[in-house]
Amino acid sequence: MRVLAKVLIFPLVIVLSLAGLAVRVAIKLGSVVAGVCTLIFGILAVLVLINKMWLQLGILALIYAAMMVVLFAATEVQVWIDVATDLLKEV
Repeated sequence: MRVLAKVLIFPLVIVLSLAGLAVRVAIKLGSVVAGVCTLIFGILAVLVLINKMWLQLGILALIYAAMMVVLFAATEVQVWIDVATDLLKEV
C-alpha cells in the first residue's frame, strides 16, 4: 500500500518541483528587475520632486509598491511550494 501511495504521489511531486523551479527563476529575475527599477525610480523621483510634479510621484510610488508586493507574494508562493513538496516526499 505504501509503494502504491508513493507511485501515485510521484507525478505530483514532479509537478510541484517544476513549479518551484519556475517560481525561483521568477523571483531571481524579479529581484534583478526590482534593483534596476529602484535605481530608475529613484532618479525619476528626484526629477519629479525638482519639477514639483506630485501626481507623477504618486504614480511612481504606486508602481514601486505594486512591484514589491508581487515580489513578496512570489516568495510566499515559493515557501508554500517547498513545504508541500517536502510533505509529499515524506509520504
